[in-house]
Amino acid sequence: MRGCNLSDLRSCGEQGDIMIAKKYVALICCGLFLAVGFGTSMALVLSRPVAQAPVQEETPKVAEKTPKQEETQHPVYDLGMTEESFRNRYNQVAAENFPQYPIQLQQVRPYTFGHTVTYEDPFTDRLSMMVCRYQDTNLVKGILISSHAADELDGTQFLSVIASALAVTEPSFTPKERGELLKKLGMFSDDGPTDYTRINRSIEHNGKRYFIRGNNGNGVLFGVLGKDVLLDPAAAKVDPIDDHNIIIDVVNYAIWLSKQQATVSPAKREPSSATINLPRVVGMTADAASALLKSKGFQVLVESVYSVYTDDGIVMDQSPSSGNAPIGLQVVLKVAYGKAAAQARSVMQERESPQIVTHPVNQSETAPTPGRGRGR
Repeated sequence: MRGCNLSDLRSCGEQGDIMIAKKYVALICCGLFLAVGFGTSMALVLSRPVAQAPVQEETPKVAEKTPKQEETQHPVYDLGMTEESFRNRYNQVAAENFPQYPIQLQQVRPYTFGHTVTYEDPFTDRLSMMVCRYQDTNLVKGILISSHAADELDGTQFLSVIASALAVTEPSFTPKERGELLKKLGMFSDDGPTDYTRINRSIEHNGKRYFIRGNNGNGVLFGVLGKDVLLDPAAAKVDPIDDHNIIIDVVNYAIWLSKQQATVSPAKREPSSATINLPRVVGMTADAASALLKSKGFQVLVESVYSVYTDDGIVMDQSPSSGNAPIGLQVVLKVAYGKAAAQARSVMQERESPQIVTHPVNQSETAPTPGRGRGR
């Protein structure tokens, strides 16, 4: 699963037109839409629970049920918790259950559009969470967890984030009940391995809309929204400032972020308070060293250093060097380059330099010494 990250929207660059950006929204959110065809209305059809007792005419119970029935039909545009509450509870669950992974949520680079504040925290270069909240109430409109996993570790981290989020959005559920909810979404199928490249499910529970969709190998998106929050690009065209259409938040955040990246350096994740042994990777290839460090929960920054003595692609030095270090700490690897190029230049110079050929001298052909004549 490669390529479908929320950050892909940033390639829309300086173009502020939502219609132009819609094609990028389609890449990450096509699984959220239940209709085919871009010009077709794709608003989610939201099912509502029907709990009706046997009706008997002219009984008091019928009148008592009517207000409750109307209440269940009241629109729900949030998850019933503030952003701060969600973030703190999520981080607590993640730290207790998955301390080995760098998945602590931070409110980085928030952006306000209309009445919504949006931010996206890139846990790794292949996993992120976007959170949208209402500015006036701070209630969470929805969360989007995006992954374009390249290996088993990426997939495990993706599922760890989902599990941590579910423990917050459904706190009364046991782990087994949360697992059953995911099974209803088509995950962890009893029929065999789940094909996350083609999965496309959504369900409603406790006033929330859960969904997951794979985009034919271009990533997977999992989300939790207030059940009446829209995911509709067609509606965004009609009303580009609708506070209850999360597509508008995603697009405008992406456009804003693409402009910020020209002047603002990417946010660096703060390390966790938990520590783990930092392996020494000097002498390993850059790919092997990076994979090992990431599997331990560290971030990796590779710096290329010119050297004619160390083979290309080999780690010459690391900082920090070793010992216990906080999970999520950034480890800088200095990776050698230049030796192969230097050797190639040396060979070429030897081939191109003029060759001086010497021959043995025959004594009989030696020229006479100046100032002497021939003797008899």
